[in-house]
Amino acid sequence: MVLLLRFLRKLLEVFVERAKRWAHGGQPIRFRGLDLISRDRIRDSVLLVVRAARVLLALLLLYIYVPLVLSFFPVTAPFGDQLLHYVLRPATEIARAAIGYLP
Repeated sequence: MVLLLRFLRKLLEVFVERAKRWAHGGQPIRFRGLDLISRDRIRDSVLLVVRAARVLLALLLLYIYVPLVLSFFPVTAPFGDQLLHYVLRPATEIARAAIGYLP
């Protein structure tokens, strides 16, 4: 778990450095001579997405790790199963609703 979190941190650092380098040499998004989105705004947006993805992946790893550890002990095994269902049921319902909403 710790190794995966460290890997995620290193991966984030790589993306941050690439985004910073790109911001210095990249072009803003323009339309008819007007800057719609500046380089700095694009860089900040990319950094926000990368950081959010890192947090979500860390939470996902933690969520997988806790039921796994709880399943090692017979007394806590039911708690691990129940914890898994507490998240999977609402996530399944949200996914079904989103798919049902599509035309």
